[in-house]
Amino acid sequence: MNLSLIQSWVVDNANLLSGLAGLVTLVSIIAAPLLRREARPRLTGSDVALPAIVPSTASAGAQIMPLSAPVSGPGAIAVMPFDSISSDPADAHLADGISCEIISALSRAGYVHLAPRSDSFALRGKSLSLAETAKQLAVRYVVHGSVRHDADKLRVIAEFADSTTGRQLWSKTYERQFADILKVQEEIAQAIAASLGGAAFRAEVLNLAPSTNDMTAWSLTQKARHDYMLSTAPASIKDAVGLVRKALRIDPNYALAHALLAQLLMDLVSTGSAPDEAAAKAEARAAIEHALALTGRDSEVLMYAGRVWVELGEREKSVSALRRGTQLSPHDLMEWGFLARSLAFGSQENATEAYAIAARILEIAPEHPSVWTWELFQGLACMNLEQYQEALGCFRKVVEASPKFTRGLLCLASALGACDQAEEASQVVARSLTINNNLTPQRFAGYVRTLSGNADTTTRLMVGLHKAGLLPA
Repeated sequence: MNLSLIQSWVVDNANLLSGLAGLVTLVSIIAAPLLRREARPRLTGSDVALPAIVPSTASAGAQIMPLSAPVSGPGAIAVMPFDSISSDPADAHLADGISCEIISALSRAGYVHLAPRSDSFALRGKSLSLAETAKQLAVRYVVHGSVRHDADKLRVIAEFADSTTGRQLWSKTYERQFADILKVQEEIAQAIAASLGGAAFRAEVLNLAPSTNDMTAWSLTQKARHDYMLSTAPASIKDAVGLVRKALRIDPNYALAHALLAQLLMDLVSTGSAPDEAAAKAEARAAIEHALALTGRDSEVLMYAGRVWVELGEREKSVSALRRGTQLSPHDLMEWGFLARSLAFGSQENATEAYAIAARILEIAPEHPSVWTWELFQGLACMNLEQYQEALGCFRKVVEASPKFTRGLLCLASALGACDQAEEASQVVARSLTINNNLTPQRFAGYVRTLSGNADTTTRLMVGLHKAGLLPA
């Protein structure tokens, strides 16, 4: 099979994550008049069923936007990471959460093309002009702002600018009690209704409510997610689990918190760090099912569902959830990336699609901070397709970018063994065990077996560990 030909039948994508509430309608002020739409009734989880599994063919596979497609039209918006100007560095999660929530809610509303969260956050700290930022993200409008938290006070400044003219179109400062910040959304919604008129649009805006009304629950969940993104070490994951559990005790109906808890628990299982694997899996299953019952059209919740279900051995449900997520957020690179992962563990036809998706993402965003993740998924697809030399190249890049990622090291060891480099494979496994001695080659093989659910696929993925004598026959 000539893998270089695979990429030709895929087309592209990019968008991501979720977090606060008050500023959600900020961008809607601009988006609604630009893109006049009939208001739709609000949907809940029970209103939206996941689609049937789509066969993995070239025509039914990844519908990713081609690079040549212009997206910088009237409704193209990038929400940049808000700056934290608090004296306490621990408040960084508040600023990130605000940006994420704007993206998430606008994505649910479906008014505009949104630059992926992953792409806009990748530009954090770069000294780019408004025009340069807009060009890199292929948008016209840019939302940015800052957050200051001092004791029980919170000050948020949000601005909306048009890159074609350099003009600031809208700006507002919110000064509130920290505990009252979630009420800002209703105030903005009332202002929109007053300035734009129209009861239908007013009702639509008011439907963009946060998935929690409790500031403490929201803050705990944002901190857990922020910390988890900084470190996936077992101790960090356990700390994040504790934060999310606190959030759910405060608000048991917080969908994102349930979804994040499910993912964190499965990460403990996959790294061999869960005190009771069976209990962790059962709790993760219950948590993700509850999250989807609360909200069936949130792309981030669907992404977590796809990640959790494949690790629970329900790969088809995983693919279904992720396909639904890419329909709701067709510009979300992470959604597409995790779809590639779930497909990589399937049949060789699935793996062909997985390879094409990963290759297209890498073509679109070659300098993205998550590149190593997509190279991992591409490498898995190559292993399944028995293209072991190419898989080896992918996994070397993964380990170079994330040298303490033990699953990446074990993938590298399997590719090395498949390429008859048994001595180096043994050295890589030894290195992996010094980082996490719970994740042995035997445990990793069990993890792969669960994700694939197929003996032949597992054999192709683990062949190198067997050839190098690192797994019993």
